Amino acid sequence: MDVPNEFEAQQLAAKERFLAAENARQKKARSAGIKLAVIGVLLNAVNVFMVVANGRYFIVTTVIGPAWLLFGIWLALFGQPMDPRTGRPAKWGIAGMVGAVTLGAALSALALFALNGG
Repeated sequence: MDVPNEFEAQQLAAKERFLAAENARQKKARSAGIKLAVIGVLLNAVNVFMVVANGRYFIVTTVIGPAWLLFGIWLALFGQPMDPRTGRPAKWGIAGMVGAVTLGAALSALALFALNGG
């Protein structure tokens, strides 16, 4: 059995601390994603209810509801991925977040067009 020297033991301890901090950070990001997704669902539900019941809608909920929903789903699924080489957010993670918000904005524009009789 290979016994690690003092330097290797310190490196192993530092790696374990880093992984524990990374897991805690990912847990917070995923928790925030779930909260954003729930808020997005509620905003969309209020809007659907208002359209069905009164034939009216709220512009703000129509605009931010889908974007928050999709952004929240992205965060809940992937957290905030980090690039292990740089310690900064991974470019694919940033692209996914931007893509989720962009798709939400496109769906919002489509909903506004449909609601205005387009």
